[in-house]
Parts: sequence; structure tokens; C-alpha cells
Amino acid sequence: MTPSEGSGQAGRRSKGPVRKGKALAAPSRVPPRQWELKAGYRADGSGMLSLRDLLAAPETDTRGLSDLTEAEQAELTAERIRGQRKFRIELVGVGVLDKERAIAEVRALSSAGRTLIEIEKRALRMVIEDARTESLERATP
Repeated sequence: MTPSEGSGQAGRRSKGPVRKGKALAAPSRVPPRQWELKAGYRADGSGMLSLRDLLAAPETDTRGLSDLTEAEQAELTAERIRGQRKFRIELVGVGVLDKERAIAEVRALSSAGRTLIEIEKRALRMVIEDARTESLERATP
């Protein structure tokens, strides 16, 4: 009797990739598109940085989210919304916002716009943390 006979495994195919001596790469924590979206500002005020550039630059050359003015936070949020392929969100008391209306609300710093800025700041903090963790994991052999 072979090992697969009588074990209930005869005729079954494995459901995952076969590992032959090499570990499979872990899936990315950060979606590829996020690496290209704006994620912060240069310290000298000369413009925004993508997530990839933000992590590659020394911290002294960038400004943290908490260091940004309200207007800079609004512009960063509007830029990140603009960079999404699709954007649609429903806010209680406001209704459904498509990409154009969301950007307009953010730029106007309306109540809905301020809510979107706070949502984006929280999301961006998580993305930055995940990207840093992923970068460290890739750098360690």
C-alpha cells in the first residue's frame, strides 16, 4: 500500500503552490498603486512625495503628517483621492460622494471635507507603517 492509499488523499491535487526548497515570497502588505500615490511633503516645501520617495528620503528631508498645515493636509488628501482609480464614499448625513465632489469638499474644508481628511490621515498612517515594515522585512535576509 502506498502512503496515499487509504489516507483519503488519492486523486486529490494540492490547493497551494508547491514548495521545492524555496520559500514563497510573502504577499505585499501595501498594494502596488499605494507606492505611487502622494504620501507627504518635502521638508523644504518644494512639493509632495510619493510613498516610495517618502520612505527612501531621510526623515530630515520630509515632514510628518502632524507637521502639515490644514491646507497642506487638505491638498494631500485631495491629491490622494484624485490618484485613486475609483473613489466613492458614503458619509452619514452627507450621502454618497464621488471623486469630484469629495475633492471639492476637501478643498472647501467643509465638515464632510474635514471628515475625509481625518479618514485619509488614519489610512495613510497605516499605509506608511505597513510600507516601513515591508521595507524592513525585505532588507533582512
